[in-house]
Amino acid sequence: MIQSENSGQIVKVNIRDVVIVGTSFSSGVNWRGDRVGYSGRSNEHNVDLNRNFPARFPSHREQSGGGDPEPETVAVMKWLQEYPFVVSANLHGGSLVANYPYDDSVTGQDHIYSADWQYTHTNSFEVTIEMGCFKFPTNDMLPKFWDENKFSLISLLEMAQKGVYGLVTDMNGKPAVNATIAVEEGKTIRATSAGEYWRMLPPGKHIMTVEAPGLELEMFEVEVGNELIRHDFKLQTCHDQDINQTIIMRGSGRIRMSVVGIGTSAEEVIRKLAHLVCSGEFELDPDIRLIMAPLLKPGNVEESIMNFNPMVVLAVSEGFVETVTFSPSQNQPRLFNKTGVDESLTKALGFGSDCDKPIRDAKVALAMDDLRLHSAFELGIALGCDNSTDLNKKAATVGTVLDMLKKTITLDTVQEYSVVPSANPTDHFTPDQTVMVTSASIPLLEEKQCLFTVPTKNRLLKLYRMGSGEPPYTLIMAVEKRTETLVYEMMSKWCDTPGAEGVQQILRKSTIFFMPEIPFTQLACHDYSTIAPFQPLLEHILKELPHIDYVVLFGSGGIKVRYIKASAGVADRLAKTYKLFHMQMSTADEDICPRNAPDQSHVIGEFEWNKTIPLSRSPDALLVQTGCCYEAGGSGHLYTENRESIVAMMNERLKGVRLIGDDVSLALRTDTGYDHPLEMSSKDYGAAFVGLPNGTHHVQVLKDGKLYAEFSVQITSTTPLVEKWIALHHSFWRNNTFVIAALVLLMMMACLFCCRQRVTSVLNRRGFFTGSREGFERIPLYKSDDEDEEDLFDLQKL
Repeated sequence: MIQSENSGQIVKVNIRDVVIVGTSFSSGVNWRGDRVGYSGRSNEHNVDLNRNFPARFPSHREQSGGGDPEPETVAVMKWLQEYPFVVSANLHGGSLVANYPYDDSVTGQDHIYSADWQYTHTNSFEVTIEMGCFKFPTNDMLPKFWDENKFSLISLLEMAQKGVYGLVTDMNGKPAVNATIAVEEGKTIRATSAGEYWRMLPPGKHIMTVEAPGLELEMFEVEVGNELIRHDFKLQTCHDQDINQTIIMRGSGRIRMSVVGIGTSAEEVIRKLAHLVCSGEFELDPDIRLIMAPLLKPGNVEESIMNFNPMVVLAVSEGFVETVTFSPSQNQPRLFNKTGVDESLTKALGFGSDCDKPIRDAKVALAMDDLRLHSAFELGIALGCDNSTDLNKKAATVGTVLDMLKKTITLDTVQEYSVVPSANPTDHFTPDQTVMVTSASIPLLEEKQCLFTVPTKNRLLKLYRMGSGEPPYTLIMAVEKRTETLVYEMMSKWCDTPGAEGVQQILRKSTIFFMPEIPFTQLACHDYSTIAPFQPLLEHILKELPHIDYVVLFGSGGIKVRYIKASAGVADRLAKTYKLFHMQMSTADEDICPRNAPDQSHVIGEFEWNKTIPLSRSPDALLVQTGCCYEAGGSGHLYTENRESIVAMMNERLKGVRLIGDDVSLALRTDTGYDHPLEMSSKDYGAAFVGLPNGTHHVQVLKDGKLYAEFSVQITSTTPLVEKWIALHHSFWRNNTFVIAALVLLMMMACLFCCRQRVTSVLNRRGFFTGSREGFERIPLYKSDDEDEEDLFDLQKL
């Protein structure tokens, strides 16, 4: 470049610094002319440093990239973040393409996927340039590579000279700490500690939005040509300008939202929210771009909102705490849960039971209609009518609702490959819901006496019990970080509202053990061709809870089920039930997700336990894969999508016969031929359970392997569980308490009846029940007299 610049062969590059790194993390440097490049990629720890940068999504990490960043990787990351690079080119071999973000693969949506760590975590606009098929070109290839790429490289560097640069400070000229500069599309950059920023922009008009904690947002329209433009931003302190503003802007994300005030009390709440967001006391979702009208009124306010064209409009009012939908039903997001939002508002603010309902006034509906936002989702919320709730809390509540609505519409309108995976429950639930879907719910559920912690010798096993304590015994566990919220939400809802969830009979007639988090859980999403890796963990669990004969595992990597039919003999039937009641599984035979394992394409299939891995007993098992890898991880829809299938499966699980006895030598046997021994739960009695489908079944009771008794049972959906008692060692009086009590009660009732008849007879003869006898004479209906009548009642004494 220096020689060419001096000779005038290429255009002079007027750039302050050009940094050239000759080799970083070389791939395949064993010999010249290598076209494959797999050999020589790894360092001494057998880690490919090019793939060692932190993955934006854990599922995208390649195994060759190792785990935590290596020291070499950490050093490069630190250097890239300390120096404010504007543009960067990463030169590679292996293909012939300039790729952001992909090379030979099929692209998804560029604004979602970036294979490059530098583009996401620094200000630099980085592209990877694959310059040819050779990982290690020979010397004679290098001049040709330069000739083929030099003008392109110079043009790329020249782009750093097009756009806007300047300083971001407060009104006193001090650098604005952590200031961000965003444009209407593309990445957001961050100013340096000295307040400097550089933003590459193509020619044309652009709206820049600058924010900094504690300072007011400022927007600026710039027209970029072929020259670099300087524009300095001086941001005002929060509250200096928004006290009387009719329109306040916050955020610079791509999701346009609006919040408007109905009445003076709502105006105060919205202005407080504007201040909290500006000061950093409330962190608005970075994807939101918010226009705030503290008081909705005709004229400029309405026009500003219409021109902004928000996807969501949230109207805030005082009054009875509730939500009201103004937009037509087709505009309502499919995942919007009005009941859930109402419950969250009530928990946060109370009911406001003595309040009016101004949010339901027809004038409010007309004002919302005047906005003429025909495709927006318009929702109203009322925040109470007294001053007992702190203004900050009301403002934060409105902000939380905005964050929730953003997530709702994002999930509802998502296209394939366009959701950023996240296993953080706060990304998918309101603050109240977050408690419900994390371990924070455990103490609350234990206080309600509907969930109990199972004491274990192994401190890594976190097990919880729910139900009657009687068989059948089922273990439900999440085997990925993503599905933990599903199990926690199941536990919370089954405990709080078993009637609404349809699980009252399940909890009354069976026992469920939950393991919402497994030790060292999986962070990455993948398909499964076996569940054998979980056998050692199951072995530890079965040592603690040997009665369990059916295990349900929740993972992802597909939308399908896999079962293992073993000692309980029910898994195939329960897998079919699960598929039948699942909205997506029931309508397809092939998994709808892209498949990493082609032999696992069917929606339902069978696995086997690995016989080489020790397992003291072989329970039946069901693996439920709840979603594709490209979908949002741990999101709020997993339990909702699977609830009907789970409940139907667990109701089917109840079908069978339960034997209760007092001797471990007893066992149950059905037509299948499996023996189910009695599991003693106390020194006095135990139980055994055999799962059976609908129909009539012949059941045998064995004692020490020999036939002791036999009977037939009829299993139906209305009478799914039949219970039989057999006592060998305890007296009739001890084991038939109910029968004895019934006999005693009958005897007491008989005695009371006899006494009543005797007293009635005596009083009748003495005239207590004959009324007045004046002018009347009793005429016997039959030939009998008082003596005969007395004899009759005397016979009753017998």
